[in-house]
Amino acid sequence: MVLSSIQALRFVATLLVLLFHLALLPSGFKGVDLFFVISGFVLYYTYHSRPSVPQKQRRRYFVHRLTKIYLLYWTALIALYPVQPYPFDRNFLANILLLPGHNPLLDISWSLSCELYFYALLGITLFYIPPRWHKGLFITAFVVTAGIKLFNTFIFSLHGTPVYFLAGPNLWEFLCGILAGYIFCRSATTPAATGSPAPNRATTYGPIALLLLILFWALPILRSAPYYHFVYGPVATALVITTALAEKATPWKGTLKKIVIRLGNASYAIYLFGPVLVRIIKPHIHELPWKIAAIAILITFSLLINHFYEEKLLRIVRRSFGT
Repeated sequence: MVLSSIQALRFVATLLVLLFHLALLPSGFKGVDLFFVISGFVLYYTYHSRPSVPQKQRRRYFVHRLTKIYLLYWTALIALYPVQPYPFDRNFLANILLLPGHNPLLDISWSLSCELYFYALLGITLFYIPPRWHKGLFITAFVVTAGIKLFNTFIFSLHGTPVYFLAGPNLWEFLCGILAGYIFCRSATTPAATGSPAPNRATTYGPIALLLLILFWALPILRSAPYYHFVYGPVATALVITTALAEKATPWKGTLKKIVIRLGNASYAIYLFGPVLVRIIKPHIHELPWKIAAIAILITFSLLINHFYEEKLLRIVRRSFGT
């Protein structure tokens, strides 16, 4: 089941990144941290109750994760070329494959390399490691990644090294998302099963307070601070948990739910084509009317491309793989 609140957060995270690239919100880069936490949450929420998965489901997992990342990303790379031509060299190949450490043609593609890594780790854990080891592996990975972040912060910078990519703060934020999913899935049952209890103030107003915090706190200062991830990771995790729990207490319904789900589905297109649009309007990048128009055009375009292109392409390709 799709959680409307998480779809809403996906759209918010995308919008934050877009506003950052348009120089409208200096702290908008924090949207990527929220993305990583959401990824961990969604994957745990989707697969936590499937300790034993047949081979077909294993194939389905990897095919769906790879096609979701690559197909629309390659489309965005093609769209970028007329706007900013790039050489077909080794770096282009690294961008096509999203190899770790590539020099991004699309500004955000480094985060997709991280996502692929997260998907691979989780897939291997889910389908090839006995469930009795999962909790121990998670605790070990959580402690190790936090330790590496502390080492990177206070002792010696590991940024740009394989260690930073493989077990650094980005993976720690993904694990924070898994922790959020664990807490959510083991929280109280849904209202339908308990007689629709009234939501408490924490689950109702917590998401609003945290969203205001993540939007308006003086976080641009923290971007260069060594403890950056230790601020954004917990804030994003708390935001995901409280938002999801608020929906569990009071499920979203009707037109609002449909709109939010559609915006969430289009968020990946917004994320990918945002850098392309920024390059298109670069001569007018400091003019506010152009920025506002760009946001409206990009959201509309992304809704259309998701509905008429991305979803259909994914179905065709996945069907060809038998998933």
